[in-house]
Amino acid sequence: MLNLSVKNRIHTLDIRKWGWLLAFSMLIAFSAQPCAAGKPSSPERISVAYCSDCVPFHFRDEQGQPAGMLIELWRLWSQKTGVAIDFQPASWADSLQRVKDGLSQVHAGLFFNEQRDRYLDYGAVLANTDTHVFLHKTLPLIERVEELAGYRTGVLAGDYVEDYLKQQLPHDAVIPYPNYDAILEDLRAGKLRAFAADTPTGIYHLKRAGLLKQFRISDNHLLYSNDWRLAVRQGDAELLEMLNQGMAQVLADERAAIFKRWTDSEAGADKALITARPQTEKQAPAQLFSAGRLLLWFAVLIAVLVILMVILKRLNSDVIDRVFERRNLSYIVLAFVSAFLAVVLLVAWFALERMDRQLRTELADTLVSVNHSVNESLDMWLENRFREIQHLALDRELLPLAENLLALPRDAGVLRDSHVLERIRALYSYHMGEMNARGFFIIAPDHISIGSMRDTNIGTLNLIAEQQSELMKRAFTGETVFIPPIYSDVPLKDASGRMAERAATMFFATPLRDPSGTIIAVLTLRFDPADEFHRMTHAGKIGASGETYAFDRQALLLTQSRFEEQTAMPTQYFPAGSRPLSMRISDPGGDLLDGYQPPDKRSQWPLTRMAEEALNQRDGLDITGYRDYRGIPVIGAWSWLEELDIGLATEIDLSEALKPYHAMRILVLGALGSVALVALLLTVLTVWLGERARSRLRLLVDERTEELRKVAQAVEQSPLCVVITDMAGNIEHVNPTFTKVTGYESDEVIGKNPRVLKSGDTPPDQYESLWETILAGKVWHSEIQNRKKSGELYWGSISIAPVSNDAGEVT
Repeated sequence: MLNLSVKNRIHTLDIRKWGWLLAFSMLIAFSAQPCAAGKPSSPERISVAYCSDCVPFHFRDEQGQPAGMLIELWRLWSQKTGVAIDFQPASWADSLQRVKDGLSQVHAGLFFNEQRDRYLDYGAVLANTDTHVFLHKTLPLIERVEELAGYRTGVLAGDYVEDYLKQQLPHDAVIPYPNYDAILEDLRAGKLRAFAADTPTGIYHLKRAGLLKQFRISDNHLLYSNDWRLAVRQGDAELLEMLNQGMAQVLADERAAIFKRWTDSEAGADKALITARPQTEKQAPAQLFSAGRLLLWFAVLIAVLVILMVILKRLNSDVIDRVFERRNLSYIVLAFVSAFLAVVLLVAWFALERMDRQLRTELADTLVSVNHSVNESLDMWLENRFREIQHLALDRELLPLAENLLALPRDAGVLRDSHVLERIRALYSYHMGEMNARGFFIIAPDHISIGSMRDTNIGTLNLIAEQQSELMKRAFTGETVFIPPIYSDVPLKDASGRMAERAATMFFATPLRDPSGTIIAVLTLRFDPADEFHRMTHAGKIGASGETYAFDRQALLLTQSRFEEQTAMPTQYFPAGSRPLSMRISDPGGDLLDGYQPPDKRSQWPLTRMAEEALNQRDGLDITGYRDYRGIPVIGAWSWLEELDIGLATEIDLSEALKPYHAMRILVLGALGSVALVALLLTVLTVWLGERARSRLRLLVDERTEELRKVAQAVEQSPLCVVITDMAGNIEHVNPTFTKVTGYESDEVIGKNPRVLKSGDTPPDQYESLWETILAGKVWHSEIQNRKKSGELYWGSISIAPVSNDAGEVT
């Protein structure tokens, strides 16, 4: 019984210890949870006014339903808050008026300006976008907004851009229209050749009207970038707070998915960068803590603790013994710590994965932006070259000289020795120097070169007619065309200054017309693709391993590779180095620079993922990783330039792109792994020490129990009567001899005073002497006459000894 009592006491202490430990762990877990701010009272429905013509932000689709990226964002807001939305379409100006007059509670999204601020209160940022001026291709590019003063620039009435332009231009130069259909009608009729709009909105409407190729935008046409914000009628602070808190619940990934669906579709179809993106750093901050929420969480915590204590209190002692038995307790501790560490590591891994996705998203934006910038540079370069060669073709001295060349026999010697060719060469040598051109051709209708800077080309079939016959035909039908890089028919100097066979060359071609307008020949100017393209694509490099390069329809590299020294190493795969038209953008299947040896011949290598997509005229982006022409994993963005008929890729090595993430991952996982290892070791050590202490305590208890068992046996088997009482004199234990002598069974006297044996003949002063002696800690000896249960009197020699505790107090 004594052993069981000690064991129960040990388990009672364990239950209390682990109960408080569990309570403390729950307190930490609950305290770590962010508390959302208290919400103002929410209505069941709200009315949201939106512009029926502001594509792709908010508009009414062909079925008459609200659509657009901001509409989708509002629908997601409705799901998060449980508040229904009544979308109310109107023209742009009317949508503002509806909120101003209180007919609609909310505006779906608009820019801030001082005039609207007089009657609106603005809330969370929904998106950001650029606003451009769209110019007809017959108009020259502008450098400053003030240059629009000489044009009529169309705008949507009531739009932010109307006030913006009227502050910088004469009011009669800014023409407001009630909707985009009216703007498009004047654009088709030629009454309007410039208009200003949000970039994706302008692209959408031009595409819808089939006018996209007739208009252009550039970096110089960017008016501003601005934020789309939600807005309510001025003074409705409670509604504004409710709207902001609902928008704060929309996760950045959810926003990004919405914007990606709309911007990818526009940018992919129109090859125009659309900068609509969530501005999470400008959102109304979520209130994570409030007194009400803290009190609520505290009340929940107290309730959980009370329930836990009630459960522990009501558990059957046998159940507690089984659950908290020594071995089970060790398993519980190890399982709890292991589970906690697993959750911590899982959360850390999830956070790192989100970091990886965020980094890749940012890299995607950079790659697309760089690719688009180089694309725009090439477009501007193409337009400038078109204007230059068209200007040269109108030279008054050239036409009669060309007619004289055409009149000569198609004999190479006659053409080379003619004074006409000499005068043409002198005429163009100066202009070619200014334009960085390397040569020219005058091509007769039979496609024979009758004029050139090189004698070897005179009187022969022109190489453009041989390699790009369709483009040659288009030039003879009246078009100014660009001829992408082709193989030269004569050796040319490469970037190192060496003469190279089958070197790359490219041309611009335009028709020569007689006074009646009849096309009599074609003039071409020759350029070095390595030089021309390199200047523009070199600006598109990213980091140490990034590059932007161009390629043709055969997936042949048109620009000098930044990795010429690297690719020159495996000469069996790149015998001509990396000069234009010598390298196909194909995937070798492994890292060539690391010694990988492809099993197939170079001609059998498949195209890289980028090249395959681009040659199918699908602009794209890959941030998961694919192998480039070196076999090294990269991420990249690409586009197909229809007017140039070439592809453009911007790539960076995956290892460099993710280097910050990999360094952070190693640091975080290393630190957490070390902490987890130390925590597990400490837990195991604690459990082992506890087990060791328990074993030593059990051994001590067993020893003490054995000693007490001997004493108890001595008492029970003693031939003397033994009576044990408490300090009040109440009997706690009697031995069998007592029963034999007095006739009283133990259950008859336990809890009673020994006076039940009193005969009445013992003097009171003898009892007083007894208590004085034993309370003084001494042993009392005497003879007393007592009475048995049967009433028989007997004399007994009695010894009464006090039992003291460690403090010397009689117990």
